Amino acid sequence: PLYSSAASDVYKRQAPASTEILKKYQLDDGKYKIMYIGRVDPEKSIDVVVKAFALLLADGISNTELVIVGDGIDVARLKELTEELGISEEVKFLGKIMMPELAKVYRMGTIFATGSETETQGIVLIEAAATGLPLVAVNAGAVGEICVNGVNGELVEAGNVEAFKEAMKNHWNHFPVVSSIVLF
Repeated sequence: PLYSSAASDVYKRQAPASTEILKKYQLDDGKYKIMYIGRVDPEKSIDVVVKAFALLLADGISNTELVIVGDGIDVARLKELTEELGISEEVKFLGKIMMPELAKVYRMGTIFATGSETETQGIVLIEAAATGLPLVAVNAGAVGEICVNGVNGELVEAGNVEAFKEAMKNHWNHFPVVSSIVLF
């Protein structure tokens, strides 16, 4: 069996994020959060998630923000893309975050989305699933072992921005807007 830190209770969704974490990263407590956590490099295809998020906003889903956690060579290009798409206010780049704070960051999420076709082990997907986040991911590599269509998420075709948007949108009816504050 694959051992992962996700097997521990650290990721369990005892409750959503604390006010401390939300304030620290200047995130809106009343908004849904689509999360991407991992390396921010071109092969991770985060631009697909960003473009799908822009389409989601254009479809009238406005009470949400895209949260990108991680560092890499693609950060500047993605920030530029958010400016071009007119969504820079709704996309938050938090930089690299390490444990144990990272587990609290996962708990801020509503959905975990990744456009990566290069997941060999999918550790971030395992961590997101352990937190209880529904997954929207590409059906490639180890992802199909972690994300099961209709059970804990939705698998989409690589590079298909419209499919990513629809998969994220499908989850909106399942999540009422509630306060994500909890005191630890």
